[in-house]
Amino acid sequence: MIDRTGIKYGRWTALHCLGYRKTALYWMCQCECGRKRAINVSNLSGYTSQCIECARAKAKEEAKRRREGRLANCPRAYWIWFRLRSKMIRRWQTFDVFIKDLGPCPDGGCLRRSNRRRYGPSNSYWQLPIDCLPARLAKQLEKKKTRNGAMVEAVLVHHVSQSDLHRRLRISRERVRQIVRKPR
Repeated sequence: MIDRTGIKYGRWTALHCLGYRKTALYWMCQCECGRKRAINVSNLSGYTSQCIECARAKAKEEAKRRREGRLANCPRAYWIWFRLRSKMIRRWQTFDVFIKDLGPCPDGGCLRRSNRRRYGPSNSYWQLPIDCLPARLAKQLEKKKTRNGAMVEAVLVHHVSQSDLHRRLRISRERVRQIVRKPR
């Protein structure tokens, strides 16, 4: 048996031998983060070994950094891609290729496809916020009785601009401003 006391293996430092458990030799080791674990000698030989908590924290931090980089460029497009990626063609399984093919997402826009096939460059396009409204809200905007509440919801919840509402409903800009600014 080799004395490994004080030797570093990746992030682990061997402290003392614990002896054999069943057929494997175990050493008490301390990670750089301060955690102590009993480690099988065969697992120490890789020199890249680290404790599970450190590996998880490192992976979590790396994923967060990648996600923040994507979100900084175009946050809405990233969340749309993330939600729909199972329905996309294989080429679009990475966000970078997806955004390269489609271009940036308009503020508050949504992704549409022209047929029932998987989302892809040939059948997908960005749509403006006024055209992305749910069918229920679009119907309410057309009816005079429920129009005011629908306009407020369109602006506050779905981020439709007041000028888009003015164009779509053919009412004055002043009236749109009055309705939207009214407290609920």
